[in-house]
Amino acid sequence: MRTRTAALSAALLGALAVPSAATARTSAAPPGIDAPPMGWNSRALGCSVSETAVRWAADALADGPLAAAGYRYVIVDGCWTAAGRDASGGLVADPARFPSGIRALADHIHGKGLKLGLGLSAGTKACAGGGAGAYRHEDADGALLRSWGVDYLKYDWCSIPAADFPGKNVQQIAQILYPAMRQALGDGIAFAMNNEEGSTVPWLWGRQVATTWRTNVVTKPLTDSYAHMVDVWETNMLRHEYAGPGSWNDPDLLQAGLGKMTEREYRAQFSLWAIGASPLILQADPAKAPAAIVANPKVVAVNQDRLGVQSRYARTDGWYHALVKPLENGDSAVVLFNESDRAATIAVTAAKLKPPRAPRHRVEDLWTGEVAATRGDLAAYVPAHGAVMYRVATRDAGGDRAAPLVTLETDPAATLGEDRLTTLTAGREGEIVTRLVNTGGTEKLTGAEIALTLPDGWRARPVTPAASPEKLAAGEAFTVTWAVTPPAGAAAGRYEIGAKASFDGRAEATSSAAVLVAQAP
Repeated sequence: MRTRTAALSAALLGALAVPSAATARTSAAPPGIDAPPMGWNSRALGCSVSETAVRWAADALADGPLAAAGYRYVIVDGCWTAAGRDASGGLVADPARFPSGIRALADHIHGKGLKLGLGLSAGTKACAGGGAGAYRHEDADGALLRSWGVDYLKYDWCSIPAADFPGKNVQQIAQILYPAMRQALGDGIAFAMNNEEGSTVPWLWGRQVATTWRTNVVTKPLTDSYAHMVDVWETNMLRHEYAGPGSWNDPDLLQAGLGKMTEREYRAQFSLWAIGASPLILQADPAKAPAAIVANPKVVAVNQDRLGVQSRYARTDGWYHALVKPLENGDSAVVLFNESDRAATIAVTAAKLKPPRAPRHRVEDLWTGEVAATRGDLAAYVPAHGAVMYRVATRDAGGDRAAPLVTLETDPAATLGEDRLTTLTAGREGEIVTRLVNTGGTEKLTGAEIALTLPDGWRARPVTPAASPEKLAAGEAFTVTWAVTPPAGAAAGRYEIGAKASFDGRAEATSSAAVLVAQAP
Protein backbone atom coordinates (compact mmCIF):
# COMPACT_ATOMS: atom_id res chain seq x y z
CA MET A 1 0.00 0.00 0.00
CA ARG A 2 1.08 3.61 -0.60
CA THR A 3 1.48 4.42 3.10
CA ARG A 4 4.65 2.35 3.33
CA THR A 5 6.23 3.52 0.10
CA ALA A 6 5.43 7.16 0.82
CA ALA A 7 7.12 6.89 4.20
CA LEU A 8 10.23 5.38 2.65
CA SER A 9 10.31 8.13 0.04
CA ALA A 10 10.10 10.77 2.74
CA ALA A 11 12.98 9.15 4.61
CA LEU A 12 15.15 9.16 1.49
CA LEU A 13 14.36 12.78 0.71
CA GLY A 14 15.19 13.81 4.23
CA ALA A 15 18.60 12.16 4.01
CA LEU A 16 19.64 13.59 0.64
CA ALA A 17 20.24 17.01 -0.78
CA VAL A 18 17.91 17.25 -3.77
CA PRO A 19 16.96 19.83 -6.37
CA SER A 20 13.49 21.28 -6.13
CA ALA A 21 10.61 19.57 -7.90
CA ALA A 22 9.97 22.76 -9.84
CA THR A 23 13.54 22.74 -11.16
CA ALA A 24 13.29 19.08 -12.20
CA ARG A 25 9.99 19.59 -13.99
CA THR A 26 11.19 22.52 -16.09
CA SER A 27 14.53 21.08 -17.20
CA ALA A 28 14.94 20.29 -20.87
CA ALA A 29 14.55 16.63 -21.79
CA PRO A 30 17.18 14.95 -23.97
CA PRO A 31 16.05 15.41 -27.59
CA GLY A 32 15.29 12.65 -30.05
CA ILE A 33 12.77 10.40 -28.24
CA ASP A 34 9.14 11.56 -28.41
CA ALA A 35 7.26 8.67 -26.79
CA PRO A 36 7.95 6.04 -24.10
CA PRO A 37 10.22 3.30 -25.51
CA MET A 38 8.62 0.00 -26.51
CA GLY A 39 10.51 -3.24 -27.00
CA TRP A 40 11.87 -6.47 -25.55
CA ASN A 41 14.52 -7.01 -22.86
CA SER A 42 16.57 -10.17 -22.33
CA ARG A 43 16.44 -10.07 -18.52
CA ALA A 44 14.43 -13.29 -18.24
CA LEU A 45 17.32 -15.12 -19.94
CA GLY A 46 19.87 -13.93 -17.39
CA CYS A 47 23.43 -14.87 -18.33
CA SER A 48 22.18 -17.62 -20.62
CA VAL A 49 21.67 -14.81 -23.15
CA SER A 50 23.50 -15.27 -26.44
CA GLU A 51 23.80 -13.80 -29.88
CA THR A 52 21.62 -16.61 -31.21
CA ALA A 53 18.90 -16.00 -28.62
CA VAL A 54 18.86 -12.25 -29.25
CA ARG A 55 18.71 -12.68 -33.04
CA TRP A 56 15.86 -15.15 -32.59
CA ALA A 57 13.99 -12.70 -30.35
CA ALA A 58 14.50 -9.91 -32.89
CA ASP A 59 13.16 -12.13 -35.67
CA ALA A 60 10.13 -13.09 -33.58
CA LEU A 61 9.47 -9.45 -32.74
CA ALA A 62 9.75 -8.32 -36.36
CA ASP A 63 7.80 -11.19 -37.92
CA GLY A 64 4.87 -11.16 -35.48
CA PRO A 65 2.29 -8.53 -34.47
CA LEU A 66 4.55 -6.78 -31.94
CA ALA A 67 6.68 -4.72 -34.32
CA ALA A 68 3.55 -3.52 -36.10
CA ALA A 69 2.19 -2.44 -32.71
CA GLY A 70 5.26 -0.30 -32.06
CA TYR A 71 7.75 -2.58 -30.28
CA ARG A 72 11.11 -1.51 -31.69
CA TYR A 73 13.92 -1.94 -29.17
CA VAL A 74 15.72 -5.27 -28.72
CA ILE A 75 17.67 -4.85 -25.48
CA VAL A 76 20.49 -7.09 -24.28
CA ASP A 77 20.17 -6.48 -20.55
CA GLY A 78 23.58 -7.72 -19.44
CA CYS A 79 26.19 -10.47 -19.64
CA TRP A 80 27.36 -9.30 -23.06
CA THR A 81 30.65 -7.63 -22.06
CA ALA A 82 33.93 -9.47 -21.65
CA ALA A 83 35.71 -9.24 -18.31
CA GLY A 84 38.55 -7.20 -19.78
CA ARG A 85 38.97 -4.50 -22.40
CA ASP A 86 40.99 -4.54 -25.59
CA ALA A 87 44.53 -3.16 -25.94
CA SER A 88 43.22 0.36 -26.51
CA GLY A 89 40.88 0.19 -23.53
CA GLY A 90 37.70 -0.38 -25.51
CA LEU A 91 34.73 -2.53 -24.55
CA VAL A 92 34.74 -6.04 -25.95
CA ALA A 93 31.76 -8.35 -26.43
CA ASP A 94 31.99 -11.70 -24.66
CA PRO A 95 33.39 -13.94 -27.42
CA ALA A 96 31.55 -17.03 -26.20
CA ARG A 97 28.13 -15.42 -26.01
CA PHE A 98 28.44 -12.90 -28.88
CA PRO A 99 31.07 -14.27 -31.25
CA SER A 100 30.11 -12.00 -34.15
CA GLY A 101 30.34 -8.86 -32.00
CA ILE A 102 27.86 -6.07 -31.35
CA ARG A 103 28.25 -4.30 -34.70
CA ALA A 104 27.09 -7.41 -36.54
CA LEU A 105 24.20 -7.86 -34.11
CA ALA A 106 23.17 -4.23 -34.64
CA ASP A 107 23.24 -4.72 -38.40
CA HIS A 108 20.97 -7.77 -38.12
CA ILE A 109 18.50 -5.97 -35.86
CA HIS A 110 18.49 -2.81 -37.97
CA GLY A 111 17.89 -4.97 -41.03
CA LYS A 112 14.67 -6.09 -39.38
CA GLY A 113 13.55 -2.48 -38.95
CA LEU A 114 14.27 -2.63 -35.21
CA LYS A 115 16.65 -0.88 -32.82
CA LEU A 116 19.40 -2.32 -30.59
CA GLY A 117 19.69 -1.67 -26.88
CA LEU A 118 22.44 -2.69 -24.46
CA GLY A 119 22.82 -2.77 -20.69
CA LEU A 120 25.99 -1.35 -19.14
CA SER A 121 26.99 -0.41 -15.60
CA ALA A 122 28.10 3.04 -14.47
CA GLY A 123 30.51 1.31 -12.08
CA THR A 124 33.66 -0.74 -12.46
CA LYS A 125 31.86 -4.02 -13.26
CA ALA A 126 28.64 -5.19 -14.84
CA CYS A 127 25.75 -6.10 -12.55
CA ALA A 128 25.95 -9.73 -13.70
CA GLY A 129 28.32 -11.89 -15.69
CA GLY A 130 31.59 -10.35 -14.52
CA GLY A 131 31.96 -7.99 -17.47
CA ALA A 132 33.50 -4.54 -17.52
CA GLY A 133 31.68 -1.41 -16.40
CA ALA A 134 31.98 2.06 -17.91
CA TYR A 135 33.51 3.85 -14.92
CA ARG A 136 36.27 6.23 -16.10
CA HIS A 137 35.64 5.13 -19.69
CA GLU A 138 32.43 7.10 -20.29
CA ASP A 139 33.59 9.19 -23.27
CA ALA A 140 35.21 6.28 -25.10
CA ASP A 141 32.40 3.85 -24.33
CA GLY A 142 29.70 6.29 -25.38
CA ALA A 143 31.46 6.94 -28.69
CA LEU A 144 31.99 3.20 -29.24
CA LEU A 145 28.33 2.38 -28.59
CA ARG A 146 27.28 5.02 -31.10
CA SER A 147 29.75 3.68 -33.67
CA TRP A 148 28.30 0.20 -33.23
CA GLY A 149 24.82 1.53 -33.99
CA VAL A 150 23.38 1.17 -30.49
CA ASP A 151 20.04 2.98 -30.16
CA TYR A 152 19.27 2.50 -26.45
CA LEU A 153 21.43 2.28 -23.34
CA LYS A 154 20.16 0.84 -20.07
CA TYR A 155 22.67 2.29 -17.63
CA ASP A 156 22.87 0.28 -14.41
CA TRP A 157 24.05 1.25 -10.92
CA CYS A 158 26.44 -1.50 -9.85
CA SER A 159 30.01 -1.62 -8.43
CA ILE A 160 30.12 2.13 -7.89
CA PRO A 161 33.44 3.14 -6.24
CA ALA A 162 31.96 5.56 -3.71
CA ALA A 163 35.37 6.01 -2.09
CA ASP A 164 36.46 7.93 -5.20
CA PHE A 165 33.94 10.65 -4.33
CA PRO A 166 34.79 11.85 -0.80
CA GLY A 167 32.13 14.03 0.74
CA LYS A 168 29.53 13.10 -1.89
CA ASN A 169 26.30 11.25 -1.13
CA VAL A 170 24.83 8.63 -3.45
CA GLN A 171 22.61 11.05 -5.32
CA GLN A 172 25.47 13.46 -5.93
CA ILE A 173 27.65 10.66 -7.29
CA ALA A 174 24.85 9.61 -9.63
CA GLN A 175 24.50 13.20 -10.81
CA ILE A 176 28.16 13.06 -11.85
CA LEU A 177 28.22 9.65 -13.50
CA TYR A 178 24.91 9.60 -15.37
CA PRO A 179 25.26 12.98 -17.15
CA ALA A 180 28.79 11.99 -18.22
CA MET A 181 27.47 9.01 -20.16
CA ARG A 182 24.45 10.92 -21.44
CA GLN A 183 26.76 13.54 -22.95
CA ALA A 184 29.08 10.90 -24.40
CA LEU A 185 26.20 9.16 -26.17
CA GLY A 186 24.85 12.28 -27.84
CA ASP A 187 21.31 12.88 -29.01
CA GLY A 188 18.91 10.35 -30.50
CA ILE A 189 19.92 7.42 -28.28
CA ALA A 190 17.41 6.46 -25.60
CA PHE A 191 19.08 6.67 -22.19
CA ALA A 192 17.44 4.59 -19.45
CA MET A 193 18.74 5.14 -15.91
CA ASN A 194 18.39 1.82 -14.09
CA ASN A 195 19.22 2.95 -10.56
CA GLU A 196 16.31 1.02 -9.15
CA GLU A 197 16.98 0.83 -5.44
CA GLY A 198 15.93 4.48 -5.20
CA SER A 199 18.80 5.90 -3.15
CA THR A 200 19.72 8.20 -6.04
CA VAL A 201 16.13 9.61 -6.20
CA PRO A 202 16.39 9.93 -10.00
CA TRP A 203 12.82 11.17 -10.46
CA LEU A 204 13.85 14.50 -8.92
CA TRP A 205 16.52 15.24 -11.52
CA GLY A 206 16.14 12.62 -14.27
CA ARG A 207 14.51 14.94 -16.81
CA GLN A 208 17.78 16.85 -17.06
CA VAL A 209 19.55 13.69 -18.22
CA ALA A 210 17.50 10.67 -19.21
CA THR A 211 14.75 9.27 -21.36
CA THR A 212 13.53 7.10 -18.47
CA TRP A 213 14.48 6.38 -14.87
CA ARG A 214 13.41 3.71 -12.38
CA THR A 215 11.05 4.78 -9.61
CA ASN A 216 11.44 1.91 -7.13
CA VAL A 217 12.49 2.66 -3.58
CA VAL A 218 13.76 -0.58 -2.06
CA THR A 219 12.45 -3.26 -4.39
CA LYS A 220 14.72 -5.09 -6.79
CA PRO A 221 13.62 -6.11 -10.30
CA LEU A 222 9.90 -6.75 -10.60
CA THR A 223 8.95 -10.39 -10.20
CA ASP A 224 6.03 -12.10 -11.96
CA SER A 225 3.77 -11.48 -8.97
CA TYR A 226 0.52 -9.50 -8.70
CA ALA A 227 1.37 -8.15 -5.24
CA HIS A 228 4.83 -7.02 -6.37
CA MET A 229 3.40 -5.44 -9.52
CA VAL A 230 0.89 -3.41 -7.50
CA ASP A 231 3.57 -2.29 -5.04
CA VAL A 232 5.86 -1.09 -7.84
CA TRP A 233 2.96 0.66 -9.60
CA GLU A 234 1.85 2.48 -6.45
CA THR A 235 5.41 3.67 -5.87
CA ASN A 236 5.57 4.90 -9.47
CA MET A 237 2.35 6.89 -9.03
CA LEU A 238 4.01 8.87 -6.25
CA ARG A 239 6.36 10.32 -8.88
CA HIS A 240 3.78 11.28 -11.53
CA GLU A 241 4.52 15.01 -11.40
CA TYR A 242 8.11 14.50 -12.58
CA ALA A 243 7.36 12.64 -15.81
CA GLY A 244 6.87 13.73 -19.43
CA PRO A 245 6.81 14.89 -22.05
CA GLY A 246 10.08 13.58 -23.43
CA SER A 247 11.22 11.82 -20.24
CA TRP A 248 9.29 9.27 -18.22
CA ASN A 249 9.05 7.34 -14.98
CA ASP A 250 9.90 3.64 -15.38
CA PRO A 251 8.19 1.25 -12.94
CA ASP A 252 9.99 -1.77 -14.53
CA LEU A 253 9.39 -4.35 -17.24
CA LEU A 254 6.08 -5.87 -18.35
CA GLN A 255 5.31 -9.37 -17.08
CA ALA A 256 2.77 -10.50 -19.69
CA GLY A 257 3.66 -13.91 -21.05
CA LEU A 258 5.82 -15.09 -18.13
CA GLY A 259 2.96 -17.23 -16.84
CA LYS A 260 2.66 -16.70 -13.08
CA MET A 261 -0.10 -14.08 -13.10
CA THR A 262 -3.58 -14.42 -14.60
CA GLU A 263 -4.64 -12.96 -17.92
CA ARG A 264 -6.76 -10.43 -16.02
CA GLU A 265 -3.77 -9.36 -13.94
CA TYR A 266 -1.55 -9.00 -17.02
CA ARG A 267 -4.25 -6.88 -18.66
CA ALA A 268 -4.42 -4.73 -15.53
CA GLN A 269 -0.66 -4.20 -15.53
CA PHE A 270 -0.68 -3.26 -19.20
CA SER A 271 -3.53 -0.80 -18.61
CA LEU A 272 -1.66 0.83 -15.72
CA TRP A 273 1.64 1.03 -17.61
CA ALA A 274 -0.09 2.36 -20.73
CA ILE A 275 -2.00 5.16 -19.03
CA GLY A 276 1.08 5.91 -16.92
CA ALA A 277 3.20 6.77 -19.99
CA SER A 278 5.59 4.06 -18.81
CA PRO A 279 8.04 2.29 -21.11
CA LEU A 280 6.43 -0.84 -22.57
CA ILE A 281 9.32 -3.29 -22.44
CA LEU A 282 8.52 -7.02 -22.56
CA GLN A 283 10.72 -9.73 -21.12
CA ALA A 284 8.72 -12.81 -22.10
CA ASP A 285 9.57 -14.70 -25.27
CA PRO A 286 8.16 -12.39 -28.00
CA ALA A 287 6.46 -15.37 -29.61
CA LYS A 288 4.63 -16.10 -26.34
CA ALA A 289 3.70 -12.56 -25.30
CA PRO A 290 -0.12 -12.33 -25.46
CA ALA A 291 -0.70 -10.07 -28.47
CA ALA A 292 -4.35 -9.53 -27.51
CA ILE A 293 -3.03 -7.66 -24.48
CA VAL A 294 0.33 -6.15 -25.37
CA ALA A 295 -0.47 -5.31 -29.01
CA ASN A 296 -3.92 -3.77 -28.45
CA PRO A 297 -3.56 -0.75 -30.77
CA LYS A 298 -5.96 1.53 -28.91
CA VAL A 299 -4.29 0.91 -25.54
CA VAL A 300 -0.82 1.34 -27.06
CA ALA A 301 -1.97 4.63 -28.62
CA VAL A 302 -2.74 6.00 -25.16
CA ASN A 303 0.77 5.13 -24.01
CA GLN A 304 2.38 6.64 -27.11
CA ASP A 305 0.26 9.80 -27.14
CA ARG A 306 2.52 12.74 -28.00
CA LEU A 307 1.28 14.89 -25.13
CA GLY A 308 3.43 12.54 -23.07
CA VAL A 309 1.69 13.08 -19.73
CA GLN A 310 1.55 10.44 -16.98
CA SER A 311 -1.82 9.65 -15.44
CA ARG A 312 -2.91 11.17 -12.15
CA TYR A 313 -5.38 9.93 -9.56
CA ALA A 314 -8.90 11.20 -10.17
CA ARG A 315 -9.84 9.10 -7.16
CA THR A 316 -8.05 6.63 -4.92
CA ASP A 317 -9.70 4.93 -2.00
CA GLY A 318 -7.74 2.10 -0.44
CA TRP A 319 -8.07 -0.72 -2.97
CA TYR A 320 -9.97 1.20 -5.65
CA HIS A 321 -8.41 3.64 -8.09
CA ALA A 322 -9.54 5.91 -10.94
CA LEU A 323 -6.75 7.30 -13.11
CA VAL A 324 -7.05 9.96 -15.81
CA LYS A 325 -4.60 11.02 -18.51
CA PRO A 326 -5.17 13.93 -20.94
CA LEU A 327 -4.48 13.17 -24.61
CA GLU A 328 -3.13 15.37 -27.37
CA ASN A 329 -6.41 15.67 -29.30
CA GLY A 330 -8.42 16.72 -26.22
CA ASP A 331 -9.70 13.24 -25.30
CA SER A 332 -9.02 11.66 -21.93
CA ALA A 333 -7.96 8.13 -21.06
CA VAL A 334 -9.36 6.66 -17.85
CA VAL A 335 -8.47 3.45 -16.01
CA LEU A 336 -10.60 2.05 -13.20
CA PHE A 337 -8.43 -0.43 -11.26
CA ASN A 338 -9.71 -2.80 -8.58
CA GLU A 339 -6.71 -3.83 -6.49
CA SER A 340 -8.84 -5.93 -4.13
CA ASP A 341 -9.80 -9.61 -4.09
CA ARG A 342 -13.52 -9.02 -4.78
CA ALA A 343 -15.33 -7.43 -7.74
CA ALA A 344 -16.46 -3.89 -6.99
CA THR A 345 -18.02 -0.85 -8.62
CA ILE A 346 -15.54 1.98 -9.07
CA ALA A 347 -17.18 5.31 -9.85
CA VAL A 348 -15.73 8.73 -10.52
CA THR A 349 -17.58 11.98 -11.12
CA ALA A 350 -17.11 14.45 -13.94
CA ALA A 351 -15.92 16.96 -11.34
CA LYS A 352 -12.94 14.68 -10.62
CA LEU A 353 -12.26 13.77 -14.24
CA LYS A 354 -12.57 17.39 -15.45
CA PRO A 355 -13.47 16.67 -19.09
CA PRO A 356 -14.24 19.58 -21.42
CA ARG A 357 -17.75 20.91 -20.84
CA ALA A 358 -20.23 19.15 -23.14
CA PRO A 359 -23.79 17.79 -22.89
CA ARG A 360 -22.59 14.25 -23.60
CA HIS A 361 -19.34 12.36 -24.01
CA ARG A 362 -18.44 9.33 -26.08
CA VAL A 363 -16.97 6.51 -23.95
CA GLU A 364 -15.10 3.65 -25.61
CA ASP A 365 -13.97 0.59 -23.68
CA LEU A 366 -10.50 0.03 -25.09
CA TRP A 367 -10.50 -3.69 -24.20
CA THR A 368 -13.95 -4.68 -25.49
CA GLY A 369 -14.49 -2.00 -28.15
CA GLU A 370 -17.95 -1.19 -26.77
CA VAL A 371 -19.09 2.43 -27.10
CA ALA A 372 -21.47 4.23 -24.74
CA ALA A 373 -22.44 7.78 -23.82
CA THR A 374 -22.30 9.73 -20.58
CA ARG A 375 -23.02 13.20 -19.30
CA GLY A 376 -19.64 13.07 -17.59
CA ASP A 377 -19.68 10.52 -14.78
CA LEU A 378 -17.98 7.14 -15.23
CA ALA A 379 -18.32 3.83 -13.41
CA ALA A 380 -17.69 0.15 -14.00
CA TYR A 381 -18.10 -3.06 -12.08
CA VAL A 382 -14.47 -4.12 -12.11
CA PRO A 383 -13.49 -7.72 -11.35
CA ALA A 384 -10.96 -8.50 -8.63
CA HIS A 385 -7.38 -7.69 -9.73
CA GLY A 386 -8.86 -6.19 -12.90
CA ALA A 387 -8.90 -2.91 -14.79
CA VAL A 388 -11.33 -1.25 -17.17
CA MET A 389 -9.88 1.26 -19.61
CA TYR A 390 -11.90 3.99 -21.35
CA ARG A 391 -11.21 6.68 -23.89
CA VAL A 392 -13.56 9.63 -23.34
CA ALA A 393 -14.24 12.13 -26.13
CA THR A 394 -16.46 15.18 -26.39
CA ARG A 395 -16.62 14.83 -30.17
CA ASP A 396 -19.67 13.06 -31.58
CA ALA A 397 -17.98 10.20 -33.49
CA GLY A 398 -21.04 8.02 -32.94
CA GLY A 399 -21.60 9.07 -29.34
CA ASP A 400 -25.04 10.53 -30.09
CA ARG A 401 -26.19 7.10 -31.29
CA ALA A 402 -24.72 5.21 -28.34
CA ALA A 403 -26.78 3.99 -25.41
CA PRO A 404 -26.01 5.41 -21.98
CA LEU A 405 -23.08 3.94 -20.08
CA VAL A 406 -24.40 1.39 -17.58
CA THR A 407 -22.95 -0.44 -14.61
CA LEU A 408 -24.02 -4.05 -14.08
CA GLU A 409 -23.13 -5.50 -10.68
CA THR A 410 -23.12 -9.22 -9.88
CA ASP A 411 -23.19 -10.03 -6.16
CA PRO A 412 -21.92 -6.61 -5.02
CA ALA A 413 -20.60 -6.31 -1.49
CA ALA A 414 -22.87 -4.61 1.02
CA THR A 415 -20.17 -1.97 1.56
CA LEU A 416 -17.25 -0.93 -0.62
CA GLY A 417 -14.13 -2.47 0.83
CA GLU A 418 -15.74 -5.74 1.92
CA ASP A 419 -13.25 -8.22 0.50
CA ARG A 420 -14.79 -11.54 1.57
CA LEU A 421 -16.61 -13.47 -1.13
CA THR A 422 -20.18 -14.67 -0.74
CA THR A 423 -20.32 -18.31 0.39
CA LEU A 424 -23.05 -20.66 -0.89
CA THR A 425 -23.70 -24.17 0.41
CA ALA A 426 -23.80 -27.14 -1.96
CA GLY A 427 -27.38 -28.35 -2.46
CA ARG A 428 -28.95 -25.34 -0.71
CA GLU A 429 -30.44 -22.09 -1.93
CA GLY A 430 -28.47 -18.95 -1.33
CA GLU A 431 -29.06 -15.32 -2.24
CA ILE A 432 -27.29 -13.44 -5.04
CA VAL A 433 -28.09 -9.88 -6.07
CA THR A 434 -27.66 -8.24 -9.48
CA ARG A 435 -28.04 -4.51 -10.10
CA LEU A 436 -28.16 -2.40 -13.30
CA VAL A 437 -27.42 1.33 -12.96
CA ASN A 438 -27.93 4.07 -15.55
CA THR A 439 -24.50 5.62 -15.03
CA GLY A 440 -24.24 7.69 -18.21
CA GLY A 441 -27.65 9.28 -17.81
CA THR A 442 -27.83 10.65 -21.35
CA GLU A 443 -31.32 9.17 -21.67
CA LYS A 444 -33.69 6.94 -19.71
CA LEU A 445 -33.28 3.15 -19.98
CA THR A 446 -36.32 1.15 -21.03
CA GLY A 447 -37.10 -2.56 -21.08
CA ALA A 448 -34.30 -3.55 -18.72
CA GLU A 449 -33.92 -7.30 -18.14
CA ILE A 450 -31.27 -9.31 -16.29
CA ALA A 451 -30.36 -13.00 -16.61
CA LEU A 452 -27.75 -15.12 -14.83
CA THR A 453 -25.05 -17.30 -16.35
CA LEU A 454 -24.22 -20.21 -14.05
CA PRO A 455 -21.74 -23.11 -13.89
CA ASP A 456 -23.03 -26.45 -15.18
CA GLY A 457 -25.61 -28.07 -12.92
CA TRP A 458 -26.45 -24.90 -10.95
CA ARG A 459 -30.02 -23.59 -10.66
CA ALA A 460 -31.36 -20.07 -10.15
CA ARG A 461 -34.77 -18.43 -9.90
CA PRO A 462 -35.58 -14.74 -9.59
CA VAL A 463 -37.02 -13.83 -6.19
CA THR A 464 -37.88 -10.36 -7.50
CA PRO A 465 -38.89 -9.57 -11.11
CA ALA A 466 -36.06 -9.98 -13.60
CA ALA A 467 -37.60 -7.40 -15.99
CA SER A 468 -38.29 -3.78 -15.09
CA PRO A 469 -41.54 -2.10 -16.15
CA GLU A 470 -40.08 1.27 -15.22
CA LYS A 471 -37.78 3.61 -17.11
CA LEU A 472 -34.46 4.17 -15.37
CA ALA A 473 -33.40 7.82 -15.18
CA ALA A 474 -29.84 8.99 -14.66
CA GLY A 475 -28.34 7.31 -11.60
CA GLU A 476 -31.33 5.04 -11.00
CA ALA A 477 -30.88 1.30 -10.46
CA PHE A 478 -32.83 -1.86 -11.22
CA THR A 479 -32.09 -4.67 -8.73
CA VAL A 480 -32.92 -8.37 -9.04
CA THR A 481 -32.53 -10.82 -6.17
CA TRP A 482 -31.90 -14.46 -7.07
CA ALA A 483 -32.14 -17.76 -5.24
CA VAL A 484 -29.11 -19.71 -6.46
CA THR A 485 -28.48 -23.40 -5.71
CA PRO A 486 -25.17 -25.17 -6.39
CA PRO A 487 -25.48 -28.92 -7.03
CA ALA A 488 -25.44 -31.12 -3.94
CA GLY A 489 -22.26 -32.75 -5.17
CA ALA A 490 -20.43 -29.52 -5.99
CA ALA A 491 -16.87 -29.56 -4.75
CA ALA A 492 -15.90 -26.91 -2.26
CA GLY A 493 -14.05 -24.05 -3.92
CA ARG A 494 -14.31 -20.89 -5.99
CA TYR A 495 -16.81 -20.50 -8.85
CA GLU A 496 -17.71 -17.76 -11.30
CA ILE A 497 -21.27 -16.45 -11.69
CA GLY A 498 -22.12 -14.16 -14.61
CA ALA A 499 -24.93 -11.73 -15.35
CA LYS A 500 -26.22 -10.30 -18.61
CA ALA A 501 -28.48 -7.26 -18.89
CA SER A 502 -30.35 -5.97 -21.92
CA PHE A 503 -32.14 -2.66 -22.29
CA ASP A 504 -33.65 -0.36 -24.93
CA GLY A 505 -33.80 -3.35 -27.27
CA ARG A 506 -30.36 -2.38 -28.57
CA ALA A 507 -27.74 -2.71 -25.88
CA GLU A 508 -26.33 -5.32 -23.55
CA ALA A 509 -23.99 -5.41 -20.58
CA THR A 510 -22.24 -8.28 -18.83
CA SER A 511 -20.40 -8.77 -15.56
CA SER A 512 -19.29 -11.59 -13.31
CA ALA A 513 -18.24 -12.29 -9.76
CA ALA A 514 -16.58 -15.08 -7.84
CA VAL A 515 -18.39 -16.95 -5.07
CA LEU A 516 -17.30 -19.70 -2.72
CA VAL A 517 -19.08 -23.04 -2.30
CA ALA A 518 -18.93 -24.93 0.97
CA GLN A 519 -20.08 -28.46 1.66
CA ALA A 520 -23.24 -28.88 3.73
CA PRO A 521 -22.48 -29.83 7.34
